[in-house]
Amino acid sequence: SLKNFKILPEKTKITICDKLGFESTIKILLILSIASSLIFYSLVGRSLLIDFIYDGTYSWGPGATYAYTIMFLLSHLLVAVEGTRLRESHYKSFFSFIGRFDKRILSFLVFSNLPFLLSGERGTVISISLTIFTSYFLFVKPLRFRNFILLLTFSAILLTMIGSMRTRDAGLGAQDRLDAGLSKISGLSITDISQWPTFDLAASYLLYNVAMSIVPDDYPYAYGNYLFGDIKEIIPFYSRFFSLREDYIGDSSLFLTNYVRNGDMSAGMGTTLLGTIYMDFGAIGIPLIMMLLGAMTSHVYNQVRNEINQNTVLHTFIFNYILFASIRIVRSTPFSWLQTIVWGSILFFVIIKPIMVKTRAFNYD
Repeated sequence: SLKNFKILPEKTKITICDKLGFESTIKILLILSIASSLIFYSLVGRSLLIDFIYDGTYSWGPGATYAYTIMFLLSHLLVAVEGTRLRESHYKSFFSFIGRFDKRILSFLVFSNLPFLLSGERGTVISISLTIFTSYFLFVKPLRFRNFILLLTFSAILLTMIGSMRTRDAGLGAQDRLDAGLSKISGLSITDISQWPTFDLAASYLLYNVAMSIVPDDYPYAYGNYLFGDIKEIIPFYSRFFSLREDYIGDSSLFLTNYVRNGDMSAGMGTTLLGTIYMDFGAIGIPLIMMLLGAMTSHVYNQVRNEINQNTVLHTFIFNYILFASIRIVRSTPFSWLQTIVWGSILFFVIIKPIMVKTRAFNYD
């Protein structure tokens, strides 16, 4: 409930964290993260690493895609470990907090994500930045509403500029990309809603209207087929075991693209959160699924805020990723985050928790 969802940080029980235990965990995660990033960039090739061209993973191939997923998971688990290590200390400002952040982790995050930044891909930049900011504003100092508005406005403008730098033209130089980004910012109009940085997300209601207009009159309710589409992604190489139906029911993005573009699949339309739920379970499913998502988020939040134990790193990782997923969930399916959470949890229980238990990273007084 809203009553149990605490907005401001509270004092937590004092525990003593063994620095050597965290150091061992961080070292191993750094080695694995660097190895996965090297494998990823060797597989993805020149297009991203040299030409800084990002096409939404379509040209990567399954090997590069899974290598990126592992790199992404290890990076976020690494930040969750460091955020947990720093949560009981006191800092005068965000900059002093960053000053205490492990420099090896920061260096890895910068170099591993730089090609994405230069290619104009915003998702990776948002996810890592949000993870670090959350560690500070959740555990150290609450974010005031005024500062939140200022940070949100600045981030929206900056990310609009970064997104405008994306191109598939390898011959376009860095200066040309920067000029394109600056031109986009200078052309923003407060009175023209279509130019607002949030318009792309807000426009998802158009696809929701499409879903409402064709289901169940032209197409029957899917009764969980789209939900199962999110669940089956947990299985590696799931496409080898589950074939997609000819009418694309089971993948709301492909289904809506096929309908809106009359079979032309050369460009994607994306999807819609509420529309996907409606196509599965009708209008009654929308409040039920949204209540379930809210209850799950509240539970994880309370675990992160009020408990410190070996599972705190996992809960921090889950909460950080849910925050990131919530930014774009209006254009996603309701459980699109499930694969990342499950795979990250497996890595936590296989790698991180055994190290922390063995090295006694958490001591209880």
